[in-house]
Amino acid sequence: MSKCESIQFQLPVGNGVVPPKPWTVKVATLLIDVLCAVVAWRLIGSEISGWRFELRDFLLSFWVLAVDAELHRGRTWVRGLVTLMACASFALLVNPSLWAWCAIVPLVGAAVLLRLPPSNKWYECAAAAEGMERLAWWRKAARVAYRTLIALPFVMASLCAFLLMPEIPGIRKFARLCDYPTKDALIAAEPQEVTRTIDFTQNGTNYTAVVLSCIGFLPSGPAVIIYDADGRLMDRCADSGDNMSFNERWHFNFAGENHKGTERSNP
Repeated sequence: MSKCESIQFQLPVGNGVVPPKPWTVKVATLLIDVLCAVVAWRLIGSEISGWRFELRDFLLSFWVLAVDAELHRGRTWVRGLVTLMACASFALLVNPSLWAWCAIVPLVGAAVLLRLPPSNKWYECAAAAEGMERLAWWRKAARVAYRTLIALPFVMASLCAFLLMPEIPGIRKFARLCDYPTKDALIAAEPQEVTRTIDFTQNGTNYTAVVLSCIGFLPSGPAVIIYDADGRLMDRCADSGDNMSFNERWHFNFAGENHKGTERSNP
């Protein structure tokens, strides 16, 4: 006897094929319901309160509600997407806030609940019931297209989040170094992070480039913070090796000598 047959034998069948949802699935679905409602409310509510129309926000709200509806229908592939997004949600810790935790906690909680043994048995029955459905070819094609439209944003967002995760410690460290009110405060508080300072003149104004150690995952150059003559932060760059706009804005070299022509106006 399979797990699905076993649970059907033990529990009354609600629709003739799939048994009633266990508490793990009910609680997980409720968590996702609340999360989707909050996201849709923030998107649509901001549109209504501001009396403006953004098609992107309405489409995103529709997508969020569609995912929630598919989860209610017991689709196993949506359970996989919830697990994927729960893992990817930790990328929100790059800028921790109350809203970030309001997204992480229900996603992780729902993902764990959906993987517990009672949930696994129920989803096995739901998958068996879905496999027994007889659909015309055009309905099968429409189902594949519909699921692809729902899954694609999940996959793309998760991929971006997974690529961002190794950068989180470096991003937070660079933000901390930029929070010091003046150049002298930074150098006094964290001298181990400062490799050298470069004084230079540009457009008739004196500046100081504070060159920091390399920050982040696989950086191509050191981090640099630009201060004016009074020590106030003017500009910053976490990776000077691949930030061409930063290198075009500021004319100095890392040897500590000004480039020729730095007195001229920027193009």
